[in-house]
Amino acid sequence: MFRHVLGIEPHASLPRERIVAIVGPTVQHYLTGDLGG
Repeated sequence: MFRHVLGIEPHASLPRERIVAIVGPTVQHYLTGDLGG
C-alpha cells in the first residue's frame, strides 16, 4: 500500500509478486540472518 500512496514509479505499477521478490530477501535477512559483529 505504501508504494501506491507515494506513487513513485516504477514501484507503484509493479505487481505484488515482483515487489515481494525484490524486497523479500532483504526482509528475510534482517529477520533471520547473521547480524555480524
